[in-house]
Amino acid sequence: MFSQPQTTAKILGRVGTQTKVRWLASAGEGWEEILLKDGRSAYVQSPDLSFSADAPGNAVVSQTAGDGPDVNALPATVESFLELLSRQDLLRAETLLSPQAPRLAPEALGPLSPYVGAPPEGRVHRIEQIGGGQGGHRRVRVVYGPDLLHEASTLWEWDRSQGRWMLVSWG
Repeated sequence: MFSQPQTTAKILGRVGTQTKVRWLASAGEGWEEILLKDGRSAYVQSPDLSFSADAPGNAVVSQTAGDGPDVNALPATVESFLELLSRQDLLRAETLLSPQAPRLAPEALGPLSPYVGAPPEGRVHRIEQIGGGQGGHRRVRVVYGPDLLHEASTLWEWDRSQGRWMLVSWG
């Protein structure tokens, strides 16, 4: 469960499978606001909920909300990458690349070029789990942009040996 409808928000905790919660409202693309027993509201991703037919507003958590990619580690990496891009520090930004990623040469940035020199705050819209990769590495797609109409995405892979997310590709 998150404090805001985005995976970069503070994690409030986890809700177990088959836990009944009170649904409050949809909160943007892929998010639902729920009411906790203590009266606080929290946000979970839509696929984590199934809705009960007995009464509107009743929902059941269909999987442990908050499981999936290690989003605690990912946003800091993404924010670091965007911050380095905004400072036009491509050399340091390249330290977040995986070995198979293309270099961050100015002529090869493509869809990333609008973010060079731009402020890095508030641009991660959602994080989508892609599935496992070689050696059990996990992959996630980070979708971001100045607004929902102008989204770009980057593909990140968890590298266990280094204990961090590495940028594989962008487009």
